[in-house]
Amino acid sequence: MSLGLILQIIPVVLSLIGIIFNVHKKRICWIIWMIGSCFWIWLYVHTKIYIPIILCVINMGMNFWGWKKWSKENKQ
Repeated sequence: MSLGLILQIIPVVLSLIGIIFNVHKKRICWIIWMIGSCFWIWLYVHTKIYIPIILCVINMGMNFWGWKKWSKENKQ
């Protein structure tokens, strides 16, 4: 298995793990998704495919917002 394939599998697995945590309403899902987005950004930069990076940055912003919102809801 090539390194490139492994580096593509990692964010997919992280996304699936994030979904499992989301189903169980665990706040860690947002962090896992942010880490997955970081992997995708690194891959896109490395392969010089720049447009999807915009989507990843938007996703990371939404993940941060979700993490903060769930943090406030857990305190109430």
